[in-house]
Amino acid sequence: MTRTVKMLGLTLIVLLSACEPKEPTGQVIATVAGREITASELQQEMASSAAGGLSRDQALDALISRKILTDAANEAKIDKLPSTLLMQARARDLVLISELNRRIHDSAPQPDDAEVKDFVADHPASYAKRRVFILDQFVVTDPTRTQQLIRQLLPLKTLDEVRVLLDNLAISYAQTVGTVDALTIDPDQAEKIAALPPGEVIVSPSSQGLRISRIRETVTLPLPERDALRIARQTIWEKRAGTITNAKINQLIAAGKKEVRYNPAYQPKRQ
Repeated sequence: MTRTVKMLGLTLIVLLSACEPKEPTGQVIATVAGREITASELQQEMASSAAGGLSRDQALDALISRKILTDAANEAKIDKLPSTLLMQARARDLVLISELNRRIHDSAPQPDDAEVKDFVADHPASYAKRRVFILDQFVVTDPTRTQQLIRQLLPLKTLDEVRVLLDNLAISYAQTVGTVDALTIDPDQAEKIAALPPGEVIVSPSSQGLRISRIRETVTLPLPERDALRIARQTIWEKRAGTITNAKINQLIAAGKKEVRYNPAYQPKRQ
């Protein structure tokens, strides 16, 4: 009898040991209710939140919290709701499209050395004679008036004329001083600004409204040749990659639309 009890006790100990969760090892850095979090997931989380500056521990905590809440949502059957299924499908589409864009973009060929040198020579305002423009500016923060206002600004040559127009139209504006480094804008645009006559009005629309400027002063800060060539190479490639990506995406969409068949009630109107 004693022997049997001892054997049962030993069996119980073995079974209890087998039920103890194992510590994650290797590429598995944590588990949440049996779901594994891998080093690759953590790296992706940190890369995605780079702008937020999350540390490794913060990114891992965010991953763990997300998985806990996802499990809670699944347990509540939220993942089966029609609206949720639609949102999941949309999110999947957007992820795939983003990756397609990235692959096309990254496949763009790099410029050769001769092309880079010619580009630097053709854009002195950005490189060999890099300009920093100090600007007097009027800032209009009413985007609803932008298009109308741009047409009225076109014939004006001075900021004094601009001031009179804005006052007559009862458009509020802020007066400020800004700077624009030619290195931070399109090199072709920098050349155009550098060639403007003194006091010429520059109109810059944006989603927030309008900036109306004139150059008060120009400072020249030449770039060392090595830096100029490096930055120019990246500028050429980025512009080329953007052009190639847009062309390829538009080509894919145009080809795919030829196969679309519409329900008559939803047939788009001809433009």
